[in-house]
Parts: sequence; structure tokens; C-alpha cells
Amino acid sequence: MAQVVSEVSDSLATLTGRQDVPSAQQSAASNFADGLSRVSSDTQLESQKCSLKNDDISVIDSPQQPMSLMRTLILFAGLAFCVFLCSLDQTIVATAIPRIASDFNSLTDVAWIGSAYLLATAAVTPLYGRLTAIFGLKQVFLFALAMFLVGSLGCALSNSMVMLIVFRAVSGIGGESMYALALVIITTVSTPKWSATLQGWFGAVFAVSAAVGPLLGGVFTDKLTWRWAFYINLPFGAVSMGIIIFGFYMPPITGSIKEKLRRIDYFGAVLLLIAVITLLLGVSWGGNTYPWDSAVVISLFCVAAVACAAFIWVEGWHAKQPFIPGRVLNSRNVALTMITSFLSGWVIFSLVYYVPLFYQLVRNKSATDAGLMLIPLMVLCCICTAASTMVIGRYGRWTYRSILTFGFLLTILSLGLCLTFWEEEKRVTETVILALLGAGLGSVWQSVYMTAQASCQPRDMPVSTMLCSFFQVMGATIGLAVTGSVFNNASEKYSPELPVSASAAGPALSGSMENIHQLPEDIRALVIHGLIQAFHILFISLIPPTAVAALTSVFIRPRRWSEVQNDAGPGGAAH
Repeated sequence: MAQVVSEVSDSLATLTGRQDVPSAQQSAASNFADGLSRVSSDTQLESQKCSLKNDDISVIDSPQQPMSLMRTLILFAGLAFCVFLCSLDQTIVATAIPRIASDFNSLTDVAWIGSAYLLATAAVTPLYGRLTAIFGLKQVFLFALAMFLVGSLGCALSNSMVMLIVFRAVSGIGGESMYALALVIITTVSTPKWSATLQGWFGAVFAVSAAVGPLLGGVFTDKLTWRWAFYINLPFGAVSMGIIIFGFYMPPITGSIKEKLRRIDYFGAVLLLIAVITLLLGVSWGGNTYPWDSAVVISLFCVAAVACAAFIWVEGWHAKQPFIPGRVLNSRNVALTMITSFLSGWVIFSLVYYVPLFYQLVRNKSATDAGLMLIPLMVLCCICTAASTMVIGRYGRWTYRSILTFGFLLTILSLGLCLTFWEEEKRVTETVILALLGAGLGSVWQSVYMTAQASCQPRDMPVSTMLCSFFQVMGATIGLAVTGSVFNNASEKYSPELPVSASAAGPALSGSMENIHQLPEDIRALVIHGLIQAFHILFISLIPPTAVAALTSVFIRPRRWSEVQNDAGPGGAAH
């Protein structure tokens, strides 16, 4: 279910040093002091212009001081709307896909609704970091939001499947990147204590919207029209855009548009796009459209490998302003955090997809009822997301890896307990297990972003944040492909156990709920038993990546959260 991910959210680039820009309100009382202030300002501006020409860009894009608490909360509300929409968009659209396919009479192309969004998201997310360093954080965020809204409007007005797919790609250019950019903004404008707290609430908002999406999607599809799954983005997005425009001030970066465009590493961008797109196409098509050993899939993986190697070579030795600075690539903490992020995306999104599927296939729940079954998981996920970030903001240092390791170990325990799910529904027991699973996932979800931010120099914080989002999306995409293959192979493995009279159950084991629950009772029992065993193997397959993630988190070097922002000055992360 590529569209569930999709929803990744994620960016390789450089934002750097913060420099103080005196405000008009701080002008000296005397003419002599005014003169000194102007001289100081001119000197500083020239220094900033010069620094923009260097490989190690120093961006003058940070406010002089943290915003007041009230202004920060207003800005948070605007950003939270965007976080809510980019998470809601994927799950609400997934629910509407069957009706969309029916209206356009184009079932064969329906997979591209999610794939187009995913390809666009993964392709452009690594570019946003450098673009924020060149054009400014506020400007890039508004661009991403505008692309998301234009894509949503185009999808709502689509009169063909082709038009819908094209505008889903447009939405993907801005959608998932807004989450990582929102984290960077809130870190920039707030104090260390409030930054950690608000980042935790961002994670909670993301989890809530992911749970609400299927419910709203079902209501819109059944009671109104699937087009409202896209229309709903417009009013909330407009409110958010207004808050960002009028409530978020950043001193502009000097230089003309032409000068800024010259700073973009176009060759590196093209190589990165080729590597990401061919890799994801290979993963999406392998085992579905084409066999894994087909010439098409193998060729795509070969092109991705060559493009990736060329990108590393260009960025490491030839690019004057690389998307990923060498100091970031050489950081042990950054490398470990990206591995952890990749594996967390693999595990989290696989569970978000397959746990509801278990209740639909095995328990014969509707999509809405299956979503309601996830409420315990989502509630604990929200609580632990907020709590873990608050603990990191308060105590820092050792809590990064402790919380990550705890979260992954709790997830492993919960996966083991999921093996107790059989034909008989034990509501209380399953609710407790899902709550534990939510606590484990919630402890990891936002903590990995804060770990990424703490793993680099303050000027590179946006780069590491976008990298974290990018690797999480890639992990989710590849993880879903792997778990899908595991589940399908396990289903085939247990299908021979059925008697000859149950040969009609073959399609049922492939995931057709109608076939499963229309079979005679004795045959249906055998089919469901085989499906349960397939789900058990799937849960077991998620334990190794979770264990590796727990192991890598142990080796992350500690750093106090307050040190991360204090190094950049009172305004937080530098840009």
C-alpha cells in the first residue's frame, strides 16, 4: 500500500549559520549610535553576502530572538494544520480509491494514484534542505504548501484517471515535506524546552490524523463524494498559509533570483532524482507488475545503483554547494540515525497497513470498524510521542538512545504478543497488546527526528531533519514491498493445506474479503486459519529490522537537547 506511506515525508541539503540582524526597535538613541549601528549592519550584510558564495553556506534566515510564547503557539497551530493534512491525505485517499476506480472505470491504473504521490515526494524531499538555504525557510515552506493545495484542487476537479494521477504527483511535491519543514521551523523560533514539547505534539497530530483518515474517507465516499477527500485540504491549507505569511517573519536572504538559481547543484539534483525514482519503481514493480528477476526490474536497480554512486562522487568531490555536506556524511551519529530512521519507517508503516488488514480479512470488519479497533494503538502512540519528546527536552543526553531502544524493544515484545491472535477474538487482550504496540511506536516516531537534529551541527539541523524524513519514507516503501512479499508467500505456503473442494478459496488467500466470507463455513475456517498463520509470519518478519534498529540506537552518542539549540544562539536552529 504505497499510498499509505507515502506518504514519505523527506531532503538532503544545507542550512547553516545564524547571524543576528539588528531590528529597527533596537536603534540607538543618539545619532552617533545610529551611525555605528548602520556601519555594523552594513559590515554584517557584506559578510553574509560573502558567506553565501562559499561552499559552507551561512544563511541569514533566523529571527534574532525566540518568538513570544503566544506567537509561537499561533504559528504552531498553523503548522499543525499542515501536519494534519499531509498525514490525513494519504489514509483518506486510500479509503476512497475503490470508488475512484469505479467512477473512472480504470481499475488497472489505480495503483498509480499512490505511486505518483510517492515518487514525487521521494524525488523532491532531498532537495528542500538546500533550497531553504538559498531561498529561505519561509519561502520554501509556502511553496510546498502551495503545491500541495494546487494538487488537491486538481485532484478534486479531475475528470479522468490520468488527470488525477498527474495532480497526485503535484501534491506529492509539497505534501510530505511539510512535516519535516514544520519541525525545522518550530525548532528555529522557539526555546529548547518548548521546541521539544511542540515537536512531540506534532507527532501526536500526525498519529491522530492517520487514524481519523479512514473514518473520514468512509464518510465522504459513502455519504458525499470521494472528491471531498481532496476538497477538505483547501480551507485548512488556506488558514495555515495565512498564519505562516503573517505570523512567521524571517529576515530575507540577500541576492537576486538569478544569483540564487546559480547556487543550485542541478547535476546533483538530476542524479538524485534518477536514483530515487528508478529505485522506487523497481521496488514497486518487482513481484507485482514484473517478476523480481525480470530484465526491467534488474535494469532499474542497476540504473539506481549507478546514479547513486555518481551522486555521491559529484557531491563529495565536485559540487561547490552539495546537497549533503561532507561533515554530515562523516558523522557517525547521523549515519546511525539514518539507519534507525529507515528501519523505523519499515516497521511502523508495515504495521499501520497490515494490522487493520488483519481485522478486515480475519475478523470480517469493515474499513471503518477496523480503524476503530486501532484507537487503543493510536491513543498510546499519541501519549508516548508527546511524553518521549518532553523527556528528551527536559533531560536530553542519555534519553535519546534510551527512549529509542526502549521503544524498539517494546515493539519487539508487542510483535511477539501478536502471535496470540487466533480465530477467537479476545477483545481485552488484543486491546492491551495494541496499546503496547502503540506505546512502542510512539516512543520511536518523533524521537528519531530529535535524535537526527541533535546529531549534527546546528547549521545542519534542517539537513538532518529532511534526511531523516527521506530515509523514513524510503524505509516505509521498501518495507511494505518486503512485507507484502512475505505475506503473499506465506499465504501460498498454507493454501495447499486446503482440501480439493476448497480450491475456490485461492483468490481469498490473495486478499479478497468477499471471497473469504462467502465461502461455506468449514472451508472459510480453513482459509482464515491459513491467513492467520500468514499474518504470524509477517509479524515475525518485522522483528529482525526492529532488533537491528534497537541495536543501532544503542551506539548513538548522547547530546543534551538544550546544547543543540544553544549552539545556534537564542533563536534556536540556525539557518
